[in-house]
Amino acid sequence: MERYNKIQFARAYARYLAAGKSRWSVHSPFLYELIEEVIRKKSHDHKLDSLLQWQDSLRGNPGRLAWEELGAGKKVNKKSIKRFYRQTLRPFSQYRILSGLVRFMKAREVLELGTGLGLSTLALAAGNDHARVHSIEGNKALFEFVRIHSTPYHSGNIEFLHGRIGSTLALVLPKIKKVDLVFLDGNHRYHPSIRYYDLLRPYLHESSLLVLDDIHWSRGMEWAWEELSARPEVGLSVDLFHFGLLFFRQDLEKRHFILRY
Repeated sequence: MERYNKIQFARAYARYLAAGKSRWSVHSPFLYELIEEVIRKKSHDHKLDSLLQWQDSLRGNPGRLAWEELGAGKKVNKKSIKRFYRQTLRPFSQYRILSGLVRFMKAREVLELGTGLGLSTLALAAGNDHARVHSIEGNKALFEFVRIHSTPYHSGNIEFLHGRIGSTLALVLPKIKKVDLVFLDGNHRYHPSIRYYDLLRPYLHESSLLVLDDIHWSRGMEWAWEELSARPEVGLSVDLFHFGLLFFRQDLEKRHFILRY
């Protein structure tokens, strides 16, 4: 399923705004605390200063990466690092939310599917000094670049892994055994998203959180989000437009929130 064009994306955002509720409509103490402590929190976390420094280094990096895209045969593409940075950069508020979710959930074993330039990876790692972030990237050039050059910008609690997400998950999950937080950002399509979730499911527990990226990126991603939100093991789902949050606590009433913030 192809990505929404600008008009389709605007319509998806308009639907989100029309259906979304404010925090005042939330009656769950757990969710209200998460909104106040993570989603709406604006104060600067100095643990993210290293992320800002990594951003600065990428913004002015004159280098180019040459890589072979998975599934692209022998074709080698070259891309400017600073241009790729501009294309993949998120608003800083999203990095703050990712870091805050790790902190709020007290996550110790964190899994990221799709490293990219490592910006989200560093945000996740900053959320808990005692956490271990396992980040999987299928693009070897990106993997090598981030693994080597991001070292001065994190405390060493990141394990960078290279390989296709599905096959690498099958190897790494039995070693981790229990995953506290997953950021699924590796493949914005319906079938891979469902397949990755099914691989992850046996390793998720009642206090786990799965963060699904770009849930309104395409109709296929919206289908994946709708299907996963309805799974019986999901106790609470929260649509933040850019992120979808799946909680597995069975003591929470099964609800689906579309939250404006």
